[in-house]
Amino acid sequence: MNFANGALAQRAKNVGKPGSRLWGFVLVAIGCIVFYGHLAIVENDTAKRQQTTFGTTNDCESRGRGNENWCHYTFAVGDDWYKGVSETYPEVTFGQTVQVYYDSQNPGMNALEDYSGRSRKDEHFVYIFLLVLAAAGTVILWNEGPKGTSPDQPTP
Repeated sequence: MNFANGALAQRAKNVGKPGSRLWGFVLVAIGCIVFYGHLAIVENDTAKRQQTTFGTTNDCESRGRGNENWCHYTFAVGDDWYKGVSETYPEVTFGQTVQVYYDSQNPGMNALEDYSGRSRKDEHFVYIFLLVLAAAGTVILWNEGPKGTSPDQPTP
């Protein structure tokens, strides 16, 4: 028995069955769609209420594998002062004046990036996961579809 007719064929038969690993992948994709969809809705709602002001960076550091630039900053809204931490452009350094985007109803929710741009990024993740979910669903349905008769079995 060769490999293609053995283990590989058995895995292909089990793809659509409830015990298949593909179902776990489908559940993870659905969870990601819900998470990023909710995040996109919240950030889109914040984008509608966002205001801008100027703040000053207190500290900047490189984080992550891509060495993203994260800065701590302070800014004023009316008589109140707020602090924030956000990813920003690589050229931003300590002591610079930066534009801060904040929620007009809750200035504690703030960033150095426009919330509509953040919302679009999250929407893109939702679309990608929807495509992945559709592909996985297609594979599952394809394997659970009606089976033809085997050439070894006589027809009634």
